[in-house]
Amino acid sequence: MRTLGVPGNFSTLAIDPRHTRTIYAGNTDGGVLRSLNGGATWAPASTGLPPSGEVLAVAVDPQIPARVYAWVRGGGLFVSGDGGGRWTAADTGEALRRSSVEAGRAAMVVDPVMPGRVYIGNSGVVQIDTLGQGAN
Repeated sequence: MRTLGVPGNFSTLAIDPRHTRTIYAGNTDGGVLRSLNGGATWAPASTGLPPSGEVLAVAVDPQIPARVYAWVRGGGLFVSGDGGGRWTAADTGEALRRSSVEAGRAAMVVDPVMPGRVYIGNSGVVQIDTLGQGAN
């Protein structure tokens, strides 16, 4: 086992299921870092994300690995269609932006069968969002 050497403090990791050397780390101070070489080096991948706000969870779409999701405290759900190069806010309604989440109690998984469906959980509550339709 080796230490990945992610700069700063991070609260979440996600690995691209098809390109396993691509790793995303959500920073507790805001932003996402991306490694394309299995964690040897890291670079910011935060264009379009709020400048502050802990990244609570990061997830990669297993069917479309270039689609990456980031859940940002106070900002809601963001999606990137180019592997973290640029992020845009997803239309999820107010629930995710307002949710009070304890550190270490956030989880996000992308449905492996239905692209665009994201399951988001925190402190005993699970929400399902199919992008463009709002949180359910």
